[in-house]
Amino acid sequence: MAIVSCPIAIKIARPKDSRLRQQRALVAAGQRKSAVAVSRPGIGNKSSEIQGTPWWLTTGLAAATLSLSMSFAPPSIAIFNSGDPITDPQDALAAVLASRQALDSLKVEIKDMSKDCVAPTYNCDLSQLLKKSSGRISGPMGRSLPAIINELGADPYAADDVSSALLQAESIMKSNNARVAVDWKGPVDMLNLADASLTQLLEDLEPADVQAAKDRVAACDPTVDPREAGALECRLVRAVYSKSLAPGIG
Repeated sequence: MAIVSCPIAIKIARPKDSRLRQQRALVAAGQRKSAVAVSRPGIGNKSSEIQGTPWWLTTGLAAATLSLSMSFAPPSIAIFNSGDPITDPQDALAAVLASRQALDSLKVEIKDMSKDCVAPTYNCDLSQLLKKSSGRISGPMGRSLPAIINELGADPYAADDVSSALLQAESIMKSNNARVAVDWKGPVDMLNLADASLTQLLEDLEPADVQAAKDRVAACDPTVDPREAGALECRLVRAVYSKSLAPGIG
């Protein structure tokens, strides 16, 4: 009797969807008209997401891939997101917490700018928002999250949620630069979702590791010029405090 083999499609599924992921899907669906696609360098519009598998699981180079996926700023302003992935887990965790301060600051800046930058002229520098996001938030996190996953046991799915929400926020900001119809709410919604995913990620880590990173960030002097040498987390804290995008500050 002939034996007929039938191919079986194997799907690697995420753990059950959290309320957070459902919220993100709803928000993203509402923003599709205003968002533009942003390609991941070397990956290409998340085409590597196959059958529900997160893009960072489709290669063995998680650190390099995540770093590439979250780096959008040109070299002239990418002083925080340029360079190799951060391999020391405590350095990486401190950088992520400092980037979180930049995320909170950016949400306030978007809301403040929306009050004065009105249609139809939008007489303001909208590009600053995207530059600050890519240079101070997604870029440093892209360099840092792989070490936190690999060395501290952070949830890679939560990290993927952070990166996806930031990608969507920056897509909307890039679309806003065209000044056709500026969406002020979309980026803030997606930054909030990124922040919520980051909270979930940090809650799964050892409290002592998180506290040590918080202490490092708190010890930074924000009044020092961001262009001066120092640990990445301190340079990020200084940049946020300066509220500037002057050359060399980023």
